Amino acid sequence: MDGAFLPEGVNAHEAAIQALRLGSGRDGFAASAADDHYRSIWARDAAITTLGAVASGEPDLKRTGIRSLLTLASCSRPNGQIPNTVWTRDTGLYRDWHESGAVDVNAWFAIATAYVLPDCTPSEAEILLSAASGAIRWLRDRDLNGMGVLWVPPAGDWMDSSLHRSGRTLLVNTLYVWALRLMETVAQDHELDLGPGLDAESTAAALRALLWPAPDLDPATLLFGVPEAVRTGWPHPVLATALRQAHNPDRRWFGATLAAGRLRENLDVLGNCLAIIAGVATT
Repeated sequence: MDGAFLPEGVNAHEAAIQALRLGSGRDGFAASAADDHYRSIWARDAAITTLGAVASGEPDLKRTGIRSLLTLASCSRPNGQIPNTVWTRDTGLYRDWHESGAVDVNAWFAIATAYVLPDCTPSEAEILLSAASGAIRWLRDRDLNGMGVLWVPPAGDWMDSSLHRSGRTLLVNTLYVWALRLMETVAQDHELDLGPGLDAESTAAALRALLWPAPDLDPATLLFGVPEAVRTGWPHPVLATALRQAHNPDRRWFGATLAAGRLRENLDVLGNCLAIIAGVATT
């Protein structure tokens, strides 16, 4: 396939495979083969690239993807959190979680793990599944409001230099639902501890309710793990009011974030595409 962004006669698929091989190294896929700062394992980039490697069907690239995930797993924190970046230098190893913890990379790690399992050795699968389960448990702890969806701090996803997106974000939560779906499927064949919390479908339903609100939604009905007798209404009217005001019968996309009693209506293209992939979008 020739394209406007490639020199005439260059095959895009072959060029992509070549680029992946240039970025392949001992520890996995580097974010860049040309820039020293990015010649390291950046979790988000490595996980997404690993999905491409699996799709390519190239055995050497799939092995590089597995090495990427093993490198990240080896540097995870005791609480399960996957690092944002791992540098290996002659002076030793350095790992980084960025300022806000890079919440989304934990979901990307679990997603990529599910896709590489068929090509893993038993010992590799054991390491990756243990790390992926830990990442899911860490993500569950980001549900700060008892509604099953994650609260993401500013600069907590790929926009890690921006403070303009935080709260219950569409992007990170759709990744979370996708990761839950995959890990629940994997758990049918492996003994996994994914921790307490809503299942993927219930999480997707909560996300739909909050970011595509109905006119009569009472946020208290979304609380789980709370005795029915004390679920008498949301204690502060700001969220309920914001959701009622955000109802739009002509809505065409999910809101991007819900925070501080405000649903931000701007279109998050990637988040809405992931909503389709993850089964959050139903129509």
